[in-house]
Amino acid sequence: MTLSIRRNFDPALPATHTVQIEVGPDFSAGKIKQVMGLLMKANEQAKGAPLAALSVKVDDTHFLIGLSAVPQDASNNSLLVRSRAWMDIPVVYATQRRAILAVEKNGDVLPMFNTVFAH
Repeated sequence: MTLSIRRNFDPALPATHTVQIEVGPDFSAGKIKQVMGLLMKANEQAKGAPLAALSVKVDDTHFLIGLSAVPQDASNNSLLVRSRAWMDIPVVYATQRRAILAVEKNGDVLPMFNTVFAH
């Protein structure tokens, strides 16, 4: 699985940032039907706070999440992303089973998150 986070510079898309999730065709857990969104949390065991976002399935291996450009949402999203150490990605598999992929923002990736969400 590849996770790409980018600032959005397209004024036609009402999102401050886009999150692209790409799942390889040989993903061992099986096909993903839906990515439910993104949650940020302080530690691995904490309950996550949802980011204001819209998730869409592009095809069987690509999902795109747009983070809301509404000023209050954008401010809250930025604060959550910069201040919380973990990101949860809840998914629904084609079998209807559910899972949460947890990503820790540590080491080398922490400055990248801070830079991308600084504005």
